[in-house]
Amino acid sequence: MTYRCFTIMMIVLGFSGSASTAEPSLQALKEKCQAAREAKLGPEREALIQTCIKKEKKPEEECRRFYADYGAGGRTAGGAGRPPLYFDLPECVELSEAEQKR
Repeated sequence: MTYRCFTIMMIVLGFSGSASTAEPSLQALKEKCQAAREAKLGPEREALIQTCIKKEKKPEEECRRFYADYGAGGRTAGGAGRPPLYFDLPECVELSEAEQKR
């Protein structure tokens, strides 16, 4: 009985140990993907904010708040799905492939 418990415990610890060594790699890939997405989204977001301020004559704070999640995806007011932008960048494809292998 004790041997069986010890064996099970070692198997569980072995799996959790291998997952923790893969975790920093996935975390690094997530950060790399997010940085690449932000490099594309940042200028677009800023242009939309400036358009909002100049053409729609809204306060800057309101425009920044409205576009704060630009590119994140989610749901529209009508309930339709809106996909996140730029997950097709090479850094994000690499992350997706690593997550699927996991």
